[in-house]
Amino acid sequence: MKKVLLVKKQNGYIALISTITLSFLIVSIVTTLGFSSFFSRFDILDSESKEKSYQLALSCINWAILESAYGNYYKNYELSIDSDSCVIKDYQINYPVSEQITLFTQSVVNKSFTNLKAVVSLEDFSVILLKECANIDESC
Repeated sequence: MKKVLLVKKQNGYIALISTITLSFLIVSIVTTLGFSSFFSRFDILDSESKEKSYQLALSCINWAILESAYGNYYKNYELSIDSDSCVIKDYQINYPVSEQITLFTQSVVNKSFTNLKAVVSLEDFSVILLKECANIDESC
């Protein structure tokens, strides 16, 4: 009697596992790149909002300088520019020295805050100091 040896051949097993592994790797790389490009759009939007907020607060400073030339001083005055607005929060005349005015403005665009402090000469209305602050207070 002859013994018949049954051997199962596993042709293609390694190729199948390799294909599945590579497919999973490619899908994970594509997903990661897709999410990174998706979130980079928000980074660009945030930087544009910050720049717009800064320019808006600067416009408020310029408007306050113009009004101070006419002898008008405003506190907590909201200035609307197109669909956005900025606020002249405070001013101090003859501070830090005589013949100078210190202005504080704030603007918000898409949750991007900008607080600016400007020291302006009352003689020629030139800006002596322009500084962005974390908060509007005396420490700025």
